Amino acid sequence: MRPLEIEHKGWRIRVIAQPVGRGWTALVEAWEPGAAEGTEPRLVPFSQQLPTEKAAQAAGRTAALRWLDRAGEKPAN
Repeated sequence: MRPLEIEHKGWRIRVIAQPVGRGWTALVEAWEPGAAEGTEPRLVPFSQQLPTEKAAQAAGRTAALRWLDRAGEKPAN
């Protein structure tokens, strides 16, 4: 499955599902609004293990949206 790429309040978010053991987890990255190409992303905390790749992507997306909303668009690393 291709990485999930979305935008939320100007932030660019990428969720990459990865197999782990018998399940799946995700690498969740976020770029600030207006970040130049090649800028290092901020890593969104995510450590869930889920039964399917699709579920890991969906949970990673939800984690990113909550992280950004909770931090008031200025998340700390």
